[in-house]
Amino acid sequence: MGEKVFGEIERVLVVPFFLAVMEYFPTFYATKPYLREWASKSGLKLHHILAQSFLCWYSSRCTRRNFTPRKFQDKNHHVGNGVIANHEAQINAVQNDFAQLDTSTLGNPMLEENGIVFSQLDSSGPLKEEIEAEVEPMEESLDATGNPEEANIADVAESQMPEVQPTPRILSIEPPLTDEQRWAILRCLIPIDFPVRNRFLKLAMQSLLFTKEHIPAVVDLVLQMAERGQASFSTLFYCMKEQDWMNHVKKPTIIIQAILRGPLTGDMVEFFLKNRDEKFRAEAKKLILHAEDMTRDPILFETSVREWAHTTVDQVPTFEQFCSNLNDLMRDLRK
Repeated sequence: MGEKVFGEIERVLVVPFFLAVMEYFPTFYATKPYLREWASKSGLKLHHILAQSFLCWYSSRCTRRNFTPRKFQDKNHHVGNGVIANHEAQINAVQNDFAQLDTSTLGNPMLEENGIVFSQLDSSGPLKEEIEAEVEPMEESLDATGNPEEANIADVAESQMPEVQPTPRILSIEPPLTDEQRWAILRCLIPIDFPVRNRFLKLAMQSLLFTKEHIPAVVDLVLQMAERGQASFSTLFYCMKEQDWMNHVKKPTIIIQAILRGPLTGDMVEFFLKNRDEKFRAEAKKLILHAEDMTRDPILFETSVREWAHTTVDQVPTFEQFCSNLNDLMRDLRK
């Protein structure tokens, strides 16, 4: 599906096109409310599937090229059918093209009228069978594979390699995404509420070639967006349950932000708090008890949604669902 949607788009337009499509989804759902409720067998909505397809497509494009690392002295060396002439210059050229791009042509009407995405996303449209067929294998591949930088790369023939000491290859799409584009894509994905079992952030990090060294900056971005009401429950959940991520969460406020957006278990909360100091745990307990107070006062609930989740009540679970989630959590914690 990713190749069909994005494969024929001019490379310099791929990222702005993807971002424009994702931005347009609320309007698309408003005009076709029956598609808002549609989901695959694994619980993915159409915007989930399109985002996941983009990342899988981009990851596969990355692994088709083997670029000469910048450490090589001969920057004009030929590798396979591609001429690798100064990788930094290529990145700069893309940055210049992107800066000069007139994105006004990517407005929502164009996407609806001429784009192949929205014209085909219909319950009886030509992409429906492909969507059903592709979603499950994508999720299975995410479970089965490690780092896509290592999984699908064919070895370059010995005769094609420059006569220098072997060094790691730099992988990139042609033309490569800039850092600005990679972070823009990530900012677009953080508000999307995927099923928590999907581990979508893992796929995003791997596909966009973010490494463990980027995790502190990514967590910081998530927390900044959470303070603006722009981080989804599944994103907050992932930051709380992944060991490499949770260690960079320095304040317990993420707990109440997550509680207001979805269900947490007692085991999950204890896992997040287990290696914290007494001050951190005391502050977390105070927030959880405050959440329990909300179950007895709908007005306090609405006020807390604005204060802690930084959004409005129509953007979080209903008061009744919140009470059910919170009661389950407190029952777990008091066992």
